[in-house]
This record gives sequence, structure tokens and C-alpha cells, in this order.
Amino acid sequence: MSNRFINVKTVHIFSWMLYLIFMILFFSNLLIFRKAVFKAVELTVIHSAIFYFNLIVLIPRLLEKQKYITYALSVIVLMLVSSGLILYIDIYLKPFGDVVMRGPGINQMLSPEMQNAFNLQKQPGILLIKRSLVRNLTSLLAIVLASIVYKMIYQKVSEEKKKAEIRSENLLSEMKFLKSQVNPHFLFNALNNIYALVLLKKENAPAMLMKLSEMLRYMLYECNDDFVPIGKEVLYINNFIELQKLKTEYSQNIEIDFSEIDKSTPVPPLLFIPFIENSFKHSGITDTGNGWIRLKLKAMDNKILFNISNSIPSIKLSKDKTQGIGLENVKRRLELLYKGKHELEIKDTGTEFIVDLKIYN
Repeated sequence: MSNRFINVKTVHIFSWMLYLIFMILFFSNLLIFRKAVFKAVELTVIHSAIFYFNLIVLIPRLLEKQKYITYALSVIVLMLVSSGLILYIDIYLKPFGDVVMRGPGINQMLSPEMQNAFNLQKQPGILLIKRSLVRNLTSLLAIVLASIVYKMIYQKVSEEKKKAEIRSENLLSEMKFLKSQVNPHFLFNALNNIYALVLLKKENAPAMLMKLSEMLRYMLYECNDDFVPIGKEVLYINNFIELQKLKTEYSQNIEIDFSEIDKSTPVPPLLFIPFIENSFKHSGITDTGNGWIRLKLKAMDNKILFNISNSIPSIKLSKDKTQGIGLENVKRRLELLYKGKHELEIKDTGTEFIVDLKIYN
């Protein structure tokens, strides 16, 4: 049994208990306590039966299927039968002729009019029957309307909850898809680089393979959660940069500042890598040796600041067909994970490409 079902069941039981208490208090002003309890229990049982019969049977089978005439006739029959049942119980199973009223003279019987009706014919008069029917039908109609209103509210709440669950599932599925796009993209590029070095029989191929192994270990075993400590992400970034450095034999103009980082700060795995990879790819730093990259990452006081800039070669380098996947991917992830809590600014001055990202936790 689910917690949701238990909660709804508990609310219903508690509501009918309150209803019973209210009815006892109401009738205790007219009848002796024993009779007031009997009358309250009687009406509570019948009213709750009407409520749930209409809620579970009539509304789903008739009203929701737009069988309005049949539903209306069914409700009328149900109310008449129930009203007759209440009247029968009041007269024959627990006659009001022996009910003692509160007021002056605690043992006084019913009003003279009602006494005459009972005493002369041993059954209630026509006037009393009419009044009882009107009173019973009015209360039963209120119960029927209450069940309809409850059904409408319950369906509305259920629909909103279902929509929220669907939205949540869709976001989760989309997030998993976006993350799955990241890993193959980097793996594909890294394997291409290693393959080229192996073909050229470069001495740094084994070192590059070792860096790739460390990166794969992080991707396979550390990136399953939505967030990881930024310290692990920084280690991955360092390995990625070292992997890029192994692609050329000359030194590269790369400046890195990771000095202001609280390593326990949570961050989505592989969030910054598309920006870093983009800088290496389009700065020409591994192709011409004249480019440069400036990278700075801060994670302090519930705020993450990421800034990376790179040179833009005067001679445009050829672009691969997948060059736009990484940036669009990370933009979507930021929108899903930090909606309203991040600022992303990307500038292209013609000679310099700048990415400035601020995340507020």
C-alpha cells in the first residue's frame, strides 16, 4: 500500500469522524444524548454511503461518459430511496414517539402536533412525512454535490501532479541524453588523436593513452550522478589539458588559475569541458603554436565563476561538422540544472573568443 493511498484514506476517515462529531453536537441540542448519537451515526453512515456510491459508481459510469439524463435520474432515485430509508429507520426501528426532547421539563414528549401525528395513527402524519422528506432530500443533495466537487478537485490535482511527474521524467531523460552525448564526443576525439600518434610512432603515445585511461575512469565511474565535487572535475580538466599538450612537441601558451576553489563544491560532471575543448580547437594553439588560452575557475561562497578566452587565428581553420554540438549541449544543461541561477556570456571580438559563466547555488 503506497504512502499516497494511506494519506488519502486517513484524510477521508478523519473528515467523516469530524462530520460525525458535528452531527452529534447538532442533534444533542434537540434530543437526549443517546438518541443524538444514534441519529448522528445513522446519518453519517447513509451520507458517506451516498458520497462514495456517487463518487465511485455514478460519476465514472454515467456523468464522465456524458450520460447526463441517466445520471440525473439515478441521483434522484438514489436520493428518494435513501430519504425513505432514513424515514423508515426513524419511525420503525427507533420511533420518535419515545424520544425525549431537551428543554423545560426534561421528560417532556414531542410537540403536541407531532405527538398527535404519532399517537393517533401510530405513524407520522402527512405533514411530518413531507417535512422529513424535504429535510432529508436537501441534506442528501448537498452530499451528492459535495462528492461531485471533490471528484473535480481530485481529478484536477491528479492531472497537475501527473503533468509535473511527466515534466520531471522528461527533464531526467533529456539530462541523461545530454550527458550521454558528452562522453562519446570526447572519446571519439581522443581516440582519433591517439590513433594518429600511433601511426606516426610518436614516443608520447603511451603517455597520451594513460591520460585517456584516467579520463575514461572518471567518465565511467564518477559521472553517473547529477553532481560531483568540483575537485574531481578539476582533475579531469587537468588531464584533458595534458592530453592536448601531448599533441605537439613545442610548449603552448596556456595560463590556468584554479587557486580559489572549494573542492567540495558540487558541479555537474563534464560541464566545462565543451568550452575548454572549443578553445583548443579554435585557437589554433596545437596547430600553429602561436595561439593562447586563458582559463580561470573559482568556486567559493555558493558561487562558481568560469572564464575562458582564446586567440582567434587570422587564417580561419577548418571546422568539423560536430563543432556546434558541445556548446549547444552545455547551454541546454545549464538551462535544465540552473534555470534562473546562471549567467552565460559568449563574445567573439574577431581576434579573441571569450566565455564567461556565473553559477549561483
